[in-house]
Amino acid sequence: MAALARYCRVRTYLVSARNHGVRPIDAIHTALTGMPRLPTPVCRLTVSGTLGHP
Repeated sequence: MAALARYCRVRTYLVSARNHGVRPIDAIHTALTGMPRLPTPVCRLTVSGTLGHP
C-alpha cells in the first residue's frame, strides 16, 4: 500500500507540473535538487472567510 501511495503522490505532482507548462523531467530534476516547483496560488481564503487575491 505504501508503494501505491508514493506512486500516486509522484504522479499527481508530475500531472500538476505538466498542467503548469513544466516538463516532467524538469519537475523531477528540481524536486530532487531540493527546489520543487510549487504553483502560485490563484486566491486565498482570508480570516473572515472571504476570497482574497495574493
